[in-house]
Order: sequence, then C-alpha cells, then structure tokens
Amino acid sequence: MAVILATASYDETLRFWDPSTARCTAVIGLQQKPATAIAISPDKRSIIAASNPTIRMFEVPDGSRGASDEPVITFAGHTAAVSSVGWHRRGKFLLSGSEDGTVKVWTTESPKAVRSLDCKSPVTSVSILPNMVDLVAVDRDGRLNLWDLRTGLLRQRVRPTAGPAEARRLPLSAVGVSSRVSCVAAASHSGLVHLWWAQKGLEGVVLRPSPTCLEAHADYVTRIAFSPSSSAMVTASADKTARLWAPARADSHSGGSRARGGAPPAAAAAGDSAGSSSAAGAAAAAGSAGGGGASAAPAGGGASSASAADEAAAAVTWVPTASLIGHEGWVWDATFNADGSYVFTGGADATARLWEAASGDLVQTFAGHSKAVCAVAVHDAQVPAATSSGRER
Repeated sequence: MAVILATASYDETLRFWDPSTARCTAVIGLQQKPATAIAISPDKRSIIAASNPTIRMFEVPDGSRGASDEPVITFAGHTAAVSSVGWHRRGKFLLSGSEDGTVKVWTTESPKAVRSLDCKSPVTSVSILPNMVDLVAVDRDGRLNLWDLRTGLLRQRVRPTAGPAEARRLPLSAVGVSSRVSCVAAASHSGLVHLWWAQKGLEGVVLRPSPTCLEAHADYVTRIAFSPSSSAMVTASADKTARLWAPARADSHSGGSRARGGAPPAAAAAGDSAGSSSAAGAAAAAGSAGGGGASAAPAGGGASSASAADEAAAAVTWVPTASLIGHEGWVWDATFNADGSYVFTGGADATARLWEAASGDLVQTFAGHSKAVCAVAVHDAQVPAATSSGRER
C-alpha cells in the first residue's frame, strides 16, 4: 500500500481514496457513530476513529482484504466525545483527548486505558513533544497543559500572553508541535495562533511564550499542522480557508504583540505529522511499569542555550505563503503528506481536497460523502521493517 488516504464524515462513514484519480476505493460504516478524528497506524494496517465516547480500531482495506464495518477493538473509558487521537510511532500505543476533560493512553492489546490525565476542562486537541516524554493538551478554558507521561505529572498549565487581553482567555481549539525543536503552536476561537518554545530546564521541559502571535484567520481555527521537513505550517479555519505559512527572518517585526509571525529558530522550525502522539505509548508504558522511559532532550539546555533560543526566536517569524480557497464552508482538518509537498483538507461542504503546498493550487477534489468531512488522514511514508501495530492478523 503506497498511499493511504482516508476521510471521516458526519455521514457516519470512513472512506478510502485513490489520490491520483479521486476515486473512492472502500467504505467503512460507523454504525450510527460518526468519527470526529482519525489516524492511520505507522504500518498502514489499521485506522483509529474517535467518536462519542469510544475509539474504534479498524483494518485498513487493501487488495487482499476488503472493508469491514466490524472494529478490531473498541477502546472504552472516556465519558464524552473524543476530540483528538494519534498513534505511537511503532504502532503499539495510541493517545486520545476528550470533552470529558481527560487525556488517555491506550495499548492496542486492551480496551482499557493504561494512563489517564485530568485537564479539568474539555480537551480539544493533543500532541507530543519531540523528546518522546512530554505531552501538550489544549482545552476550552483557554489553557495549554504540559504533562510528563512517565510520571503523569502536570508540569505547566499556561495561558497565552500575546495578543489582546480579551483573546487570551478564549478557548484553545487546536495544538501542533514541531518534530525537531519543540515549537508548540496553539490556536484560539479568535483566529489567533499563539506560540511557545519547549526548553529543557533543571527539572524538565519548560514552556516559554513567544512575544508575538499570528493573526492567522478571521474566525475559529480548527487545525494546526507542521510539515515534516519544517518548511511549512498549515492552519485551517471556520472562515472557509486553510493557510500555509513559512519561517522567515523577522528583523522588521520588532517586539509587537500581534504580528504575522513568531516562530521557532530558523535552524529548527519543524514538522508535526498525523501521528503527533508518537511517543505516548512508550512513555506511558515506562511510567506504568515504574521505569524511566525515553529521555531524548528537547532543544535547549541550560540558561545559555535558552538565551540563544530566545534570541533566535525573536529573529524569525512565520509569514503566510498561500491561502487555500475553494471549500464552501468550514475547513475542519488539514494535514501534510510525508514530504510536505502536498496538503489535504476536509470541509463542511462534504469534500476533501488535495493542494500543492508550494503554489497553493488545487490538485484534486474528493466527493462522495453526504455530510461534512470532519477529519482527514494520509500516510504515504515508507514503512520501516520493524514497524508493527502489535496485533496478529
């Protein structure tokens, strides 16, 4: 399976597509429970679909097996709609955030969560930092929560500091994390995108706010994603558009609290793939076993490196490079392919769309759903030989 492209809709189906022809190749019925978020496993064999209040894992149909409406396993434990899901990069664990105010970590071998983190407010989006230990979750109370997955410790709970005072307490609706240096981007109902840098302090990761925020959209931001190569970011919105951004020098943007940018150091702006929860499982397993877990350090070290990062961040910004215009309603989701050359979006007009990232040109429209497309997932990367979902089929 070279490319897996899947969409989820309020019409209570998952659809799989051939990206080159826009032909629907398979349909999975969701049995009167529409999916609110989806993610494809690293080995391309499974897809998880979040709903209210469960998560179901299905086999990805291919030439040797057709589509089955029967889930391989149903993960139960949330008490309200699940808003965000992702996979461990080796496919043995998954992560979820829910309107019940919790983030949960699961193993593919059990329907019960192995760890639960209480954010005390409905969780709208979750993502993992590149150190494979820490997780960020944003909530409707307008807070960014930083958790240590090894211990279940809440490290920080912060609000945006840039932008108008009234906008800093609005609900946060999406979060994305770059994969090489810990740039954390969180979006609000106001259309602003706020930025933090995750730096390693004496007691672990510390989130430091950027002095600027992005005026990304005129309405509610629904999704943030970074390209894997660090060369682009995409934001999607209720204003019927998605927008592409690139890092650039910000010498002419000095210190304002509202700007067209605010970004990671130039050498380290990086990407967030669909599997943004890639480290959750390993960290959770180590934590539940009383072990240490992964310990790769995020960018930044002591005070000197933090200072250098602050200086670099002040010299770089995100600037808009293209607006993706064509959807006839809210754009609910957006994601890059593996090399960042294409962007896929899903919208309230019941379509998914494929765009060229460099130009912003529309390449393909995927029509077939009868209601809004609320989630899109693509996996076109090569599968490492060691990758496994941890289940026999």
